[in-house]
Amino acid sequence: MAKYKPTSKEELQNLVNDESIYLGDIDTSAITDMSELFKESKRKDFSGIETWDVSNVTNMKFMFAGTTSFNQPLDSWDVSSVTDMSLMFADAKSFNQPLNSWDISNVTNMKGMFAHATSFNQPLNNWNTSNVAEIRGIFMSATSFNQPLDKWNVSKVMDMALIFKDATNFNQNLESWNVKAISAKDMFESSGMQSLPSWFNKGFQKINGKYKPTSPIVLKVLAFDEDVSLADIDTSAITNMSELFKESKRKDFSGIETWDVSNVTDMSSMFENAEYFNQPLDNWDVSSVTDMNSMFMSAKSFNQPLNNWNVSSVTDMQCMFAGATSFNQPLDKWDVSSVTDMGLMFSGVENFNQPLNKWNVSSVTGMTGMFKRAKSFNQPLNNWDTSNVAHMSLMFSDAASFNQPLNKWNVSSVINMGHMFAGATSFNQPLNKWNVSKVLSMKNMFEGATSFKQDDISSPEYKKEARMKKQRANTKKIDWKYRTSTRFGTILVSFLGGGILVGGLVGFFLTLLIVAILKYFGVAYSEELFFTIWAILIVLSIVGVFYGIKGDTYCESCGNYFCWKLVKTELLSENIITQDEKQSDGSYRRVSYKVGEEKDYYRCKRCGRNESCVREFKRRI
Repeated sequence: MAKYKPTSKEELQNLVNDESIYLGDIDTSAITDMSELFKESKRKDFSGIETWDVSNVTNMKFMFAGTTSFNQPLDSWDVSSVTDMSLMFADAKSFNQPLNSWDISNVTNMKGMFAHATSFNQPLNNWNTSNVAEIRGIFMSATSFNQPLDKWNVSKVMDMALIFKDATNFNQNLESWNVKAISAKDMFESSGMQSLPSWFNKGFQKINGKYKPTSPIVLKVLAFDEDVSLADIDTSAITNMSELFKESKRKDFSGIETWDVSNVTDMSSMFENAEYFNQPLDNWDVSSVTDMNSMFMSAKSFNQPLNNWNVSSVTDMQCMFAGATSFNQPLDKWDVSSVTDMGLMFSGVENFNQPLNKWNVSSVTGMTGMFKRAKSFNQPLNNWDTSNVAHMSLMFSDAASFNQPLNKWNVSSVINMGHMFAGATSFNQPLNKWNVSKVLSMKNMFEGATSFKQDDISSPEYKKEARMKKQRANTKKIDWKYRTSTRFGTILVSFLGGGILVGGLVGFFLTLLIVAILKYFGVAYSEELFFTIWAILIVLSIVGVFYGIKGDTYCESCGNYFCWKLVKTELLSENIITQDEKQSDGSYRRVSYKVGEEKDYYRCKRCGRNESCVREFKRRI
């Protein structure tokens, strides 16, 4: 029976530090962590350790590291619960015992496990390495090791750097390895390998002073290594540079301007979130590139000329400069005639304000959020051929400076204009020539567009509404939050909300007429929209189109329009919620919002009448 039964690592550590205690007298069945237990230990007698119950241990990191005299058999140990064996026998220069019977199926980290274990040379080919993700430097400088490893499953390993570096005796066939690693730098440097596996790309070695990678994986490894000068990389064989510097912390990009990118077709997310990148690229030949989606997304330092680029083959520019807050360079020479998607292209590019009116956007179908939060942008776009665009939702949302004519646009193919000018506080241009017959959503199209006041009071629709105001006086009162939605919204909601309560025979027949029209088309349709010629033929979500345009409603007391002034807003309730939102790249991000209710107080500037409304809000934090 064991004399000692420690319940914590600290208790066990004190026991093994006492060389007068026989290790076989220690019951280790309650221990889960043995990391660094004998690290650099000067103990000479390890007898009895082979009897230990390690079935509950999960961590053996550094367990015998630097223990130069340790060489006790451990093959009977049950290590099935262990997940971390990194550097377990590192620098254990005397250790050379069988371990092939170990069940390591739960181990994920074996980094440097036998590094500098100069005596170790035991079979390990029976090991189940299917869950191992980290083996960097596992046999580095293990100068005696030369055992078959061809049965190992290394499919989850992403970093193979230094595995056999300076393992001078190692010379085994590894052709069977299913390699998906993105890093294999110096994997076989100064090893005993007579020939390299076919999967090992020789791009890691310099030829005539240049690295010549032929695969994106090898190029990415080199590009992330700040010890490698980008000027020393020959990229002429590369066709895919997607995500090459994504989230890179590299600070020195000098030499990248000399790269041959003439064969590259994919540059999507190439510099996404590369916070220090700001190198000139205007000499690049990008004529073969078809995908520039998110290329400079959130590259917050980037602000270099690109106007010389030949982008005539590019079809996708979605999110290309999104969040690149410093960027403000001319792009007017670009041939974008092949581009089909420009969604969010300049979203959040706060400083961008360059002319784009010469662009041929006739192939573009998606412009969702294109200038969203582009707070400085205010350039003419009226010459654009938008006849094929289907999506314009959020296009100028929160583009606070934008106020340019758009009345020449052909929007006959657009199906979504939701939030298109929401928060565009400067915008006030006529749109009465637009054909919106295919639009399915105009939800909150002008919400918060506080300057927008376009109307033709001579229109028949305007006059017709004036004739109907007496009927509305007898209608059941409608909540003010609906009556802030243009005169069309007022009339429609008044009739539908008041229903049969509309006073008088005329009101009854008018209600039947509206119901009949709605039933005929199957959607909300009316000729009461105040734009002069803007014929609403199919609108499914018209409620809220002009929500937030203060003062654009009818006062029943004095009979005037456009006379309401916001006096104050009172916060009634507020809470914080979080939710996962899908991003443009398909990933999900946790987003927080403030939600609640506010009460707005209005006063008629003509007669002094007071009104109020309670509305809900949802604001991103």
